Amino acid sequence: MTTANKITIGRIVLVPFFAVQLLYYAKTGLDLHRWLALAAFILAAASDWLDGYLARNCGQHTELGEVLDPLADKFLSVTALVLFSIGLDWDLVRLPLWLAGTVIGRDAILILGWLVVQRFHPDVKIRPRFIGKTGTVMLMACVICALMRGPEQVTWLLALATAVCDGVSGIFYLFDGLRQMNDDPAASASTTSSDAGKDSNKG
Repeated sequence: MTTANKITIGRIVLVPFFAVQLLYYAKTGLDLHRWLALAAFILAAASDWLDGYLARNCGQHTELGEVLDPLADKFLSVTALVLFSIGLDWDLVRLPLWLAGTVIGRDAILILGWLVVQRFHPDVKIRPRFIGKTGTVMLMACVICALMRGPEQVTWLLALATAVCDGVSGIFYLFDGLRQMNDDPAASASTTSSDAGKDSNKG
């Protein structure tokens, strides 16, 4: 249990607090809850950078962190997208449903693909891409802009940038996985063995 992993767990704990404050704001209209939600979201976003820095530069990279960190990110982003897309009774801008559909759909496809890859080709590693990280930053900026009652046009532009980055990165990740699976020696050996078996059966 490294410091980086403790920070990641703290980020996961912040998500329900963030969600509750948003729901209280929708119910009461008190700005205190909006500011608390904003503080929790910014703290969670900053902790994402901090635990990544510790893992990369302070020798705190662990297998547990490889699982917890993306889960914490998805937990935070999906919670924010759902709450801002369902049309709660508040004066904050509503994020478009196509943004939620793009981000959540892309994540669902990637998780399914990861499960398939780990089942049949556990040695294949999908490395994060810059455009994927950019999409995460755009989404965080979009939510922060909405919480701060920023201009609706700016929020929508950030939403569009998020959808584009996530959609493109999802395609890249898909092709990366397929390419590595095709180049995997185990896959080639399995194919060769299968072909040899078919030839021997014919003989």
